Amino acid sequence: MRPPRSLSFSLCGHPGGGDVWAEGSGMIRHMVAPSLEVKELEELPEQWRRTKLALFCNELPALSDDESKFSNYFNILDAASEWLWQEDATYAVVHGMRIGVSEASFRVYQQLMMRKHWYRFDFALATELAESLGKEGMFEQCREIFHEIINEGHVPCASTFHILIDAYLSVPDKRHVDEACCIYNGMFHPGGYQPHLNVHNSLFRALISKLRASSKHYVKQAEFIFHNLVTSGFEIQEDIYAGLIWLHSYQGTVNKKG
Repeated sequence: MRPPRSLSFSLCGHPGGGDVWAEGSGMIRHMVAPSLEVKELEELPEQWRRTKLALFCNELPALSDDESKFSNYFNILDAASEWLWQEDATYAVVHGMRIGVSEASFRVYQQLMMRKHWYRFDFALATELAESLGKEGMFEQCREIFHEIINEGHVPCASTFHILIDAYLSVPDKRHVDEACCIYNGMFHPGGYQPHLNVHNSLFRALISKLRASSKHYVKQAEFIFHNLVTSGFEIQEDIYAGLIWLHSYQGTVNKKG
């Protein structure tokens, strides 16, 4: 059973729509679960560089949503381009995640690393950053790194898919259920993954509880989730059965009225 076309993964959360897999689609590849290797500060060469990097990292918590502060901070980042290189920036991004300021790590990664001539894509770093952002509920930033992984010719890890879906479903706004459905569908094709039981259940329940009257438009999506639960051999909870019956009875009532 294929994912519903109305919620094609190719359109999911991608600026301007379009197929996120189109560019270099012949080169899209799966990677093994990444292991991020980062040198500790004392292992980096040159004492002056370590000193500057330590001072740089001390400023990470100050990076906020305040535009004036961010502009000033970015000027500092830009001025450091003569000495800050891939290894240094990688350490700063990881340090930000370690101390719980993943948004600052995201800005260093996106506003500094990706704009420099020395930037080299690191699948392990991108994966860890995307998942850190998703776990903190920053689904927009998580999605940006998620798409960067795809644009670089990789299929994101199954754990990244799971975390992004959870991040979308944690938001009260029902519009994000569509995004969660797209990511879920992408796990099967082209991802080739099998979601965890809680992902199936959480998404199905969100279709029923968050969309309410709009749920009638998601019958095919609900059937797809149910089909995946059955074929995966998972035990199906009573509320899942009840929800599918309600969707079909509701749809039947709407069709009769129409």
